[in-house]
Amino acid sequence: MKEQEQMMIQIMQQEKAQLEEQINTINNHKEDMEKIMTGLDELTEDSEILANLGKGIYVPAKIKSKNLFMEVGNKIFVEKSIPETKKVIEEEIKKLVGIKHEMNEKIKSIELEAQNILKQS
Repeated sequence: MKEQEQMMIQIMQQEKAQLEEQINTINNHKEDMEKIMTGLDELTEDSEILANLGKGIYVPAKIKSKNLFMEVGNKIFVEKSIPETKKVIEEEIKKLVGIKHEMNEKIKSIELEAQNILKQS
């Protein structure tokens, strides 16, 4: 195998590894979104939760309203109902699934291209 072909294979392997790492990140984010969806299903007025203050510090809190506040960027919050919030999360999950699909297709393309290079040498 020529040196140039070896370098191409190495570059493809690195790109594939980066894509796989990104897919793992997407899977983790998707799992987090699905856990939030489950939590929203269980949320009722007067239920008690542990509210995360950050850095692993929680405070007991009692839900006074079924409306939620979502940060839309730059510390700007929008009030949403639980069904509206779930719809936003479902759209986010759809986007993640689409991106993951595109990355898997790119990985297949890289593998096919690498096989073609190996066959030619």
